[in-house]
Amino acid sequence: MAETILTPITLWNTFDDTLPLKEVQLNTFTLNNAVYSQVYFSGRQVGLERVRIFGLYAMQKQESKGSILILPDVVDTIDGELVNHFVNLGYDVLSVDLRGKFLSEGECTKYPDEISYANYASTGDTFYSAPNLASETCWYEWTAVSRYAVSYLKSKRPENKIGVIGIRNASNVLWQLSATDSRVDASTFLFGAGWLAYKGISKFDEKATIELNEERYRYIAGIEAQSYATYVKCPVLYLSTTNSDQFDAERALDTLSKLPNQDKYWFNFTTVAKEVLDGHSLIDIELFFAKFIAGQKIKLPSIPELEIDYEDEHIIYNLNYSNKKDVSNIFVLSSSNDLNTCDRVWYNVTPKVKPSGEVVFRQKVYGKVDFEIAFAVIKYNNGFTVSSKLEFQKVDLSSSSKTPSVLFSSFKQPVNFIVEDLKTPLLGNVFAKGRLYRIKEGPFNIAGIYSENTLTSYAVRKIADSIEEDSFIKFDAYSPLKDCLLVKITLNNKACYEKSFYLNGGEFWQSVQLPISEFKDESAKGLKNFEDILSISISSSGAFMINNFILI
Repeated sequence: MAETILTPITLWNTFDDTLPLKEVQLNTFTLNNAVYSQVYFSGRQVGLERVRIFGLYAMQKQESKGSILILPDVVDTIDGELVNHFVNLGYDVLSVDLRGKFLSEGECTKYPDEISYANYASTGDTFYSAPNLASETCWYEWTAVSRYAVSYLKSKRPENKIGVIGIRNASNVLWQLSATDSRVDASTFLFGAGWLAYKGISKFDEKATIELNEERYRYIAGIEAQSYATYVKCPVLYLSTTNSDQFDAERALDTLSKLPNQDKYWFNFTTVAKEVLDGHSLIDIELFFAKFIAGQKIKLPSIPELEIDYEDEHIIYNLNYSNKKDVSNIFVLSSSNDLNTCDRVWYNVTPKVKPSGEVVFRQKVYGKVDFEIAFAVIKYNNGFTVSSKLEFQKVDLSSSSKTPSVLFSSFKQPVNFIVEDLKTPLLGNVFAKGRLYRIKEGPFNIAGIYSENTLTSYAVRKIADSIEEDSFIKFDAYSPLKDCLLVKITLNNKACYEKSFYLNGGEFWQSVQLPISEFKDESAKGLKNFEDILSISISSSGAFMINNFILI
């Protein structure tokens, strides 16, 4: 086993990204005002061979606003529609394949056999550890491809500024690229921010432990984003969800805190889905690149600051933010006693306006609260949306009031449903093209949640101790066409219990009442361990609406 632990500086200070590119164009076509080419060009030297990088490049016929490099997730390949999105905004765009040889056929980046672990399907131990040198991992090879992709863009328009987007795991690649290549002028990170060695370990779990051996030290020092953030000097935009199963938003903030230019980074979190971003995130990227790549005069706000206080049976949230005259909307979202980020329950805190005009965020607690996690989201009139940090505060509050059994009502919306099993089309396999769900009016002008995706609520955990054998789920549902709805209860151990029923269709709300005793697992056994309930999900073959969702 190798003993050398390379730091970001020693790992990359001798890297050569100046070898001839040896470009070959496969297909060239013109679309709107740009010329598109499928290309191969050479990457780093490996023994007697060189990596052959596959990409899609689109160049504006006239002067461009700048150059954008898109790094797709390492489990995906190039998405031409996402390339086209930024081409239509006036940029030259290159997207390269990092994944390499995969199960599906088609053009891809070709890695020499000596570094076959650079193919995502063959990464082996090098994805989550560094068994030998950090330079002998898939991450090193993916970053090397990205370095040559920057060289390719510079060979086409040397005068252009370059902005880079890294999607999910490729975002972790982008941290290495941004830290080691001064030609990158602005970076947008989607989800990935390091800490893969700590995956599944909550930042605030004081009982959790991690074994730090030589391999793990080598991986953290030479690969993880938190080790590279100190060297990233370009402006940064970080976008993620709060409840991702793969990426930890709380630890991402630790990575961002290491950036040397603390006044040149922004971030935004969304709670509506686990692994995809909404349209607000795409607008953020467009405005961010318009400012730092295209050079447009766009004013971006400072990061809002949220403080948590408490008194009596209430949590109080004090919010400080800039450019108040330009604000279009403010949200404060809170979660109590939830260590595990992926199934955390977020509540919207309803603001109250004092006679003085001051906006106050105050929320009553239910049961005993040991700690509170909260953040604010502020949307500005120009479309830019920014979040505050996820603030963690230990509190000592108790209330005799029980958590409400209403999981959703159009008159009171305490819970953000999380969308899963998506049917909504995605751009670049990461941005939702439409709204993931929305509140809209149904029959008789009664509003409900409308979605074609699976709606999941983790709030049922808060009332699991009050569920009994004679309890039931009750809600109103609407579908214009006859459809089958499936309600699924998931336990902490991921065991599932289901109950389906038919909606008759037509312009009326159908009352649904499902006894807990009728939910069965795949072997037809009934649900018994109510205290282990993790979530409730609702899905159908088409779009549907629900309202007045209660578990009693």
